[in-house]
Amino acid sequence: MSNQKKSHLPDDFYIGYHEKAPQVFRKRIRLFILGAAILVPLVAFFLVMNQNPFSTGTFELGNQSQLTGILSSKPVPVIKMINGRDLFGNPVYQTIPLINFGKFGAVGLLQKFEKQIGSPLEEVEATIAGTLIYRDGKTLFELTKQEAALLSTSKDLSKYDVEALNPNTEELGQAVLKGEIVDPKCYFGVMKPGEGKPHRSCASLCIKGGIPPVFVTTNETGAHSYFLILGEKGEMINEKVLDYVAIQSEMKGRLVRYDDWMILYTNPESGISPI
Repeated sequence: MSNQKKSHLPDDFYIGYHEKAPQVFRKRIRLFILGAAILVPLVAFFLVMNQNPFSTGTFELGNQSQLTGILSSKPVPVIKMINGRDLFGNPVYQTIPLINFGKFGAVGLLQKFEKQIGSPLEEVEATIAGTLIYRDGKTLFELTKQEAALLSTSKDLSKYDVEALNPNTEELGQAVLKGEIVDPKCYFGVMKPGEGKPHRSCASLCIKGGIPPVFVTTNETGAHSYFLILGEKGEMINEKVLDYVAIQSEMKGRLVRYDDWMILYTNPESGISPI
C-alpha cells in the first residue's frame, strides 16, 4: 500500500472548447461575478461621493455679448455699467473686471483703447464686445476680439452720476484671510477644475500674463468670498505671488470695498505665507 499523500487538486480540468465548464469552475465563476456585481457599484459610488462637485462657473464660449459703461484701468481694468435701478429710481452699478483673450490681462489693451479715443477712458461711455464669465454672483468679461472689442464711444455721460465717475470705496481695516490664490479667468468658468494643484501651472501662466490674481476664501457652509490682490500702493504684484498660487495660504493686508468688489492690499514679501 502506497504511503503517498492523496492530492487535494480537483479531478476536474477545464478545457475552453467544451460546452460546459466543470461544476467546481462554474461555482467559482458565479461567486466572482456576484461579488463583482456588488463591489464595483459600491466602489464607484464612494469614489463619486468623495469627488469635489463641479463649480457653478460659466464661460459663454461662442456667445458674444456687448456691455456699455465707463472703462477704467484702476484699480484693475474694469467696466462700470448701469445694471438696473433701485426703488427710488437711482442707477444700480455693476463693476466688471476685464481680461484679454488667452492668458493675458487687459492693461495694455485699455491703453490702446485710450489712444484710439484720444481722451481718458473715464471721460467717455464705451461699448465693448466680448465673452461673459461668471460664478457666485461675480462676473468677468473677456475682450475676445482684442483691439476690435471697442465698438463705439460717446461723450454723453448724462445718465451717470458722481458714483459712476468716482468709485465707491470703503476702508475696512486690516484683515487676515485664509484661502487660495487663483486666476479668476479659469476659476470663474473657463476651466473645470480651475483651482488646486492640478490647475497650478495654468493659473500661474494666466497670472504671469497679467490677469489680476484673486484670493478665494471658503466659510463653514462652503460659501466663497473673493478678493482682488494688489500691492500696498495699488500696484500689480502678479509676479510676486506666483509661488503661492494654488496653495492654501494665509494673507494679511488692508481690506477695501471697491464698488461691488473687495480688494486686499498686501505686501507680497511679508503678507503671504503658506498654511
